[in-house]
Amino acid sequence: MSVTANRKGPQMEKREVLTEKHAYWRGFMIRLNDMVNTREYGQFLFNCRHDLSFSTKILKSLPNIDVEGSIEYLKSKGGFCDCEVLMNID
Repeated sequence: MSVTANRKGPQMEKREVLTEKHAYWRGFMIRLNDMVNTREYGQFLFNCRHDLSFSTKILKSLPNIDVEGSIEYLKSKGGFCDCEVLMNID
């Protein structure tokens, strides 16, 4: 758990690690696939940057997600870059 401050004072905010069982997982994978595999001028493009930059960007956009914990989880499952997350996990 992490403590965050808001206008009403300190508040305990539960952060969750994103795993395959999480309600956000399917949407996370769809968004990641759309970022890694794009289409431009009728051609499919593979955009993996060989890091987890797309995964990190998506995780940061999800409410109450422990980004660092989720990245560690992805790595523990063989996802050391965005394309490996798509290929090795799920």
